[in-house]
Amino acid sequence: MLICHCNTGILHAQNDSKQKLALQYFQEGAFEKSAQLYEELYAERPNEYFYRYYINSLLELKDYKTAERFIKEEQKRKRIRKNFTVELAYIYLQEGNIKKSERFFENAINEVEATRQGVYELTNALIIRGQYDYAILAYQKGRKLLNGSYNFHIELAGLYQTMRNYSAMMDEYLTMLEADEAHLETVEVRLQHLINVVDDEECKSIIRDKLIEKAQKNPKNLIFSEMLLWYTIQIKDFPIALVQAKALDKRTDDKGERVYELGVLAASNDFFDEAIDAFNYVIALGPENYLHLNAQIKLLETKYNLLEHRDGFDKKELLQLEKEYNHVLG
Repeated sequence: MLICHCNTGILHAQNDSKQKLALQYFQEGAFEKSAQLYEELYAERPNEYFYRYYINSLLELKDYKTAERFIKEEQKRKRIRKNFTVELAYIYLQEGNIKKSERFFENAINEVEATRQGVYELTNALIIRGQYDYAILAYQKGRKLLNGSYNFHIELAGLYQTMRNYSAMMDEYLTMLEADEAHLETVEVRLQHLINVVDDEECKSIIRDKLIEKAQKNPKNLIFSEMLLWYTIQIKDFPIALVQAKALDKRTDDKGERVYELGVLAASNDFFDEAIDAFNYVIALGPENYLHLNAQIKLLETKYNLLEHRDGFDKKELLQLEKEYNHVLG
């Protein structure tokens, strides 16, 4: 038994050494050597990792015939779960045989298994090979096959985002929310991440305009108006946010609360005009409103901060503010 364990340990050490050497060859561009080692490793332990590096080594060498022959053999053996039709299509594409490639990609989509797992396996295979347009077709095919039980909105939205097709991305998110508002937090988290990683004014405008359009077309569904308010605050578009906050306040009898909160936020971001507008709106609701005094004080603070941000200001304005402040507290 001791001898057996020792031999097993030696074999593992040899495989690890060979695997490291194969990766080193691949990274250095020595693809003939990496192909040879990965072929051996795959023969010893058939798995996705060795398969991927072996095929990629052959593709780097433009040895399409060997890659095609190997994939067809594996398709018969079924030693790993793989969408080999996609792999063959990609080889034909690299080889320049466009028509044959298109036929194989289309066959892969037409033959997709009518399960979420089957669709995921196909789309992942397509995405790995950079075939985003075909992946979209595969998701859409899966949507039809599953007949409404699952619609791949999140997956399609993520793929459209990768492709920078933000309009189509928003269509998927908004359609999903229209069907089930429980996904709101998921969508907002994804959009927040997008805002953080993509500094693109066109992207922000597309998302905002899509939300405005959806809110206008669905006035009875407050989720889109709420989401528009949330989004415009995230991108610090306080003029649009204020319009939306006022509209929501009137529709929900919010007693100026969200407008007041927006005013505080706008003031803290130096959007003084919007803050002043917001506080005046709350004040106009009347002295019986529980935010009336707070809004008056915040209005005066904001006016003072606005004066401070100017290059110079008239002392008369400062004295007038002081007079107003004493009147409010009196």
